[in-house]
Amino acid sequence: MKKNLICTIVLFAITALAFICCSEKPDCKKDILFCLPESAVLKIWKPINSPQKYIGEDLYLYMNGGAVTYQSYGFKQLISQEYISQNNKTVNLEIFEMESRSGAYGMYSFKAGKNGKKIAFGNEGLLEDYYLNFWKGKYLVTLTGFDSDKETIDGLITIAKAVDDKIDSN
Repeated sequence: MKKNLICTIVLFAITALAFICCSEKPDCKKDILFCLPESAVLKIWKPINSPQKYIGEDLYLYMNGGAVTYQSYGFKQLISQEYISQNNKTVNLEIFEMESRSGAYGMYSFKAGKNGKKIAFGNEGLLEDYYLNFWKGKYLVTLTGFDSDKETIDGLITIAKAVDDKIDSN
């Protein structure tokens, strides 16, 4: 009787643990890939090719001159994805994970201009011409369009909102 009870308790504990582990929602803390928005929420915007991921010193493969600055603020990793609209407008998304919130804020302060329009994404955001930057938690998010047409600006905002919704603010 005791043996059956112990086996039942152990089996229940294993089942509960498996359920908790498998039902946990993936988030950016586990893999930066999960910070990318799902296509369903992006309306007319679709990803082009596969996302590119750069970790640590690999950042120098992505950007030649600017990598030193990111490294000095505690760069950990980057995921980059390009999107295209039905009308062939393009937006490039970059999500930088930094070592800390202060590193993300520092890089944001270095990167974002002063003349843009404040935008309510993350801890702080700014839309200037065809660039949108915001930081949230230990992430810096940069979206770049290639013109300032309404469709491009709407794309920057749509994609930024989707990313903002995915990132935990811790």
